[in-house]
Amino acid sequence: MDENILVVDPVRDIAVLRGLASETRVRILQLLRDGARNVNEITREIGLPQSTVATNVLQLERAG
Repeated sequence: MDENILVVDPVRDIAVLRGLASETRVRILQLLRDGARNVNEITREIGLPQSTVATNVLQLERAG
């Protein structure tokens, strides 16, 4: 059986882990899997205020 195992180094990967620590950011990432979108498109699709989306996109960008 083929298993996918994710190995995480909490010290090295802290920025990525913080980036994934929000349901909103995970929802944004799910949308972006289908292709690039701007903040206004994401705002319409997930129904959150533009400022909330912009803040979370910035946090994802910082997380790498």
